[in-house]
Order: sequence, then C-alpha cells, then structure tokens
Amino acid sequence: MSCAVLYHAAEVLAPDGRLRIMAPGARFRPGPAYRGLRPPVVSTDAEEAGAHCPAAFHAWTVLLHEDGAVSGARRQETCFGDPMPHCMCPSDPAVRAYCEDVVADLASRPWVDGLDVESLYFGQWPHEWHHVKYGVAPERVALSTCFCTACCDRAQALGVDWRAAHMDARKRALCQLPPAKAPSAYDRVRCHTISSLLAACSRAARGKPFRPILAGGLLSAPWQVGVDPEAWRQHDVIVTLYGDAARKAEQAHALLGPFVAGLNVCDPYYAEFAPVPQAREYAIYHAGLVPPERLRLPAAGQP
Repeated sequence: MSCAVLYHAAEVLAPDGRLRIMAPGARFRPGPAYRGLRPPVVSTDAEEAGAHCPAAFHAWTVLLHEDGAVSGARRQETCFGDPMPHCMCPSDPAVRAYCEDVVADLASRPWVDGLDVESLYFGQWPHEWHHVKYGVAPERVALSTCFCTACCDRAQALGVDWRAAHMDARKRALCQLPPAKAPSAYDRVRCHTISSLLAACSRAARGKPFRPILAGGLLSAPWQVGVDPEAWRQHDVIVTLYGDAARKAEQAHALLGPFVAGLNVCDPYYAEFAPVPQAREYAIYHAGLVPPERLRLPAAGQP
C-alpha cells in the first residue's frame, strides 16, 4: 500500500462526490533531525494509516515539486530570471539537505516499510500553479532550465561556461534557435546534480525499499530534467505510463530495463488497459479516489 505522506496542493473529488482541498505539506509529524528546511504539518493521518495498514506500507513522498509551503527554500529560475515557485532547486545545498532529511526521517519510522519518491529531478513548465494562462507557446525545455545562483555556481565549479548556456537557453526560449536535440555541457552538470542527490537520498533510506518515480512523458529526452538513465538504472524505478502507455513502456524498458509500471486509475483509458510485458510489477496511482468497481488490474500474471 502506497499512501501520500508528503504531497503538493490538490483538489480531490472523492468517490462520495465531495470535493476536498489538500493543503501542501506533511501528513506526519517531522522529527527533530532536520538541518534547516522542514515541511509544515497539515495532518498526522499518515502515521495512523501506516501503523494500522495490514500490508507493507510505502510512504509516497513528493520532494522538489512543492507549492511554497516549505518556507525559505530556493526556487528554480528561468533563463530570464523569472522564478518557478512550484519547483525547489536541487542544486541548492539547503534543498538537497531537505530531501535527504525527509527520506531519512520517514525511513526511521517503524510504520514505513518503503518509500516511493516523486519529483526527484528538475521541474518543468507547465507543471506549476493552477490555471496558468499562456499568451505564447514557450519552448518548454529552454524555459525550464534553471539558472539560479546555486546552479550557476555548480557549473562554474565543474569548469562549465554557464553564461554561454544561459544565452543559448534565451535564444531557444525566444525561438531564435531550434530546440536542442542532445545534452550540452550544462545539461550534463544538471544530470550530475540529480544523480548525486538520488544516490544521497537512497542512502538516507537506510536499506528500506526506495523507489524513485519518473514521469513517462520525460522518457524521450530525460536529460532535459537532469535524469541520467545509467544512474537511475541502479534503482527500482516507477515509471508513470499515463497516456500512450505502450510506447512509453518500450521507451522505459530501453532506458532502464525492467521497471515498475505506474498506472493511474483516474484516467479513462485505464478500463481498457492492456498488460505491460516489460514491467516487473505494477504501482496503482489514485486507487483511493475511485469506486471499487473501477479497480481492475490487467490479467498479466504480474505482481
């Protein structure tokens, strides 16, 4: 059983027909061993759920995609200097410490048997605030590339010219250059940033199952969000196959080998979903938000 214990804001329409607003933050009481940044408490219901769960309980944990509840956290900045308030920047030492502290805190709890960790990579447009209006169609990859002080400092320390990358991103965002087809030196720094944070968080899990979650829509060019498949292949990755699942499953297997197929039962296609032969098992998303008759797994003989 995987249950949200640290989540972003959400509007939830439950099976009883009632609309509920989920405030961003922790659904458990964070311990004392945080080195600075810490999530606010919005509820403690995850602790009770985990303690009384008859199956292995995995803590679904959203890290870098965050709606402003973590006060003082550095946010990503576009190549034009605009903040991305929904994305904490993984280059910032305080943010990196926060991610490790959250994982270590949850791993120390006896009611947590494992962690399913979402948004452990650079965020992108348009996954941000609700009801954002677009007057233009921005080049998402270039516009999403972070150039905050922490990112630029990391690049400079590794001998990479971030100023040239910054100018290049601006030109691509303004459609003065076509979208990049391959990672640049600055992109490889971003991949190192995420790979090292992924490894640190995995160590912080203290031997408990640690499953990072990768959105299936990023598989065609994972370097755009700092994902190096070689580093992620060392983990039991959940890949979300929401929409065009067959194609994404092939991409995921080519990049990662056998993986965990994430299925969203709230999507209309789920009722006709076919088995995923490349998957070692399934992870069911939003199962608590639909009536029981919707919960049907593909008959594939897989866990």
